[in-house]
Amino acid sequence: MTNTKTDNQQERNLLFAIRLNQIMKENEISQTTMANYIGCTRQAISQYTSGKNLPNIEVLFHISKFLNVTTDWLVGLSNAKTHDASIQSISKKTGLSEKAIINISNDSFALEDNHTLKYHFLYFTYLNKVLEHEKFTQIVTSLQDVYSTYKSLMDYKNANVNNEDTLDEYKSMHAFYLWTIETKFTSIVSDVVKDVYEEEIEVNK
Repeated sequence: MTNTKTDNQQERNLLFAIRLNQIMKENEISQTTMANYIGCTRQAISQYTSGKNLPNIEVLFHISKFLNVTTDWLVGLSNAKTHDASIQSISKKTGLSEKAIINISNDSFALEDNHTLKYHFLYFTYLNKVLEHEKFTQIVTSLQDVYSTYKSLMDYKNANVNNEDTLDEYKSMHAFYLWTIETKFTSIVSDVVKDVYEEEIEVNK
């Protein structure tokens, strides 16, 4: 029988470890450097980065301060690292990361000489129509199928098992799921372009 409490703890440990490793790698911070700042042993940091243990609240606070990220991001309660309240709010509402929010925000799309007001308007029209399309969520959820088949394929290759039939089967499944996503995305693009064109024709009547 599955121990749900234990499974949840392991998931929390793993998520913290993934994010801690990610931000340490981005900032080129070693376990020793982190340990010296926090005031603990390198072995303790190793326990955190391997997902074997979680820091207590006090240590978690010091880690977040040193890395300049929020404690909520480290433990998986938010997808935004920043302390910016507005981005934190959007992230908690949408689940988007800080970078994703910035990439699609008005502030990131400055009106330059080659970006006319109409182009700016169309950019966000396209973006909204893609996100609103019924097949968009299907594409996102289908990514798990692509990941699963890719993982199976790589695990099988790394196991050094010489069975071409099984290897070909994994390759075919992976290619099929990729093709499915590409087909859906092409359909979205076609629908969006058609909608924008028809709306412009209607306005110009």
